[in-house]
Amino acid sequence: MSPKTRPLPQLWSAHDPVLAYGSLGRGVPRIVHVHGLGARWQVFKPVMAGLQEHTQLAPDLRGHGLSGRAAGDYSVEAMAGDLIDLLEAHCPEPVVLSGHSLGGWVAMAAASRRPELIDGLVVIDSPLHSRRPDPSITRSYLADAPLALRAVSRSPEQLDPAVLEAYHDGEFAAPCPAEDLLVRFDGPVALLQADEDRGGLMSAEDVHRARQVHPRLHHAVFPGIGHAVQVEDSTGLIEQLRGFLEILDEGRGSHAVGTVPAREPEAVGSRVQDAGSGAAASGAARDEDRIEQP
Repeated sequence: MSPKTRPLPQLWSAHDPVLAYGSLGRGVPRIVHVHGLGARWQVFKPVMAGLQEHTQLAPDLRGHGLSGRAAGDYSVEAMAGDLIDLLEAHCPEPVVLSGHSLGGWVAMAAASRRPELIDGLVVIDSPLHSRRPDPSITRSYLADAPLALRAVSRSPEQLDPAVLEAYHDGEFAAPCPAEDLLVRFDGPVALLQADEDRGGLMSAEDVHRARQVHPRLHHAVFPGIGHAVQVEDSTGLIEQLRGFLEILDEGRGSHAVGTVPAREPEAVGSRVQDAGSGAAASGAARDEDRIEQP
């Protein structure tokens, strides 16, 4: 990764709690990425570098990475409040919010509260309707999966244990079901779904229910890719985000996100579906050009 394409760490010390974030580019931010449970902003470094034509931000959620610890409030609504503060302070124009897992919940909550700050919403494999957490899944994701381990904190002290306690106590479930949030945001939304057979958490039922309330919904599936989409298939995710941005720029919010182009010989498929017609297209992505992991 060249110095010109390397996201830089920043610290917003005036905010309470202090928010750490990564930035790439010097213009008006176009995309803001939000990581999932136990991760840091650096999990999006390959994606940010792959979209270097756009200025981007990616915060550490409170209690994660180098962001400050909170006095007993690790709710999604509190995290969404931090995100809204970041958008108001650093993003003079509406942005595309890209949130993975817990970050998708935070992004949806922020978009439902302040839709005027959001140009488009990308939700990456967030379980949209799960109300009660499964601690065994969390422990497996944080401790057992090698790919996931690259995404999470390099040292335990970079994740406040109270974050996991809040999750296991059900505190993160407040914004669900997702359609209650999506109905308050009428801009374009993309649901990017990992393979349920590989540990993906967004279900077909999630997508079906979301379609009922949101007329500008796009849907893409990453067959063979597990929950940590941005780690396992950063190239495919870059292509999906770029396609979504092109749709927004062209004002074609009712069209499908562009299909990921095929790369041989080691292809991983991605299906994109138009919310209006229900027609599906097939494509594939290979991660041969993966940028170095944080």
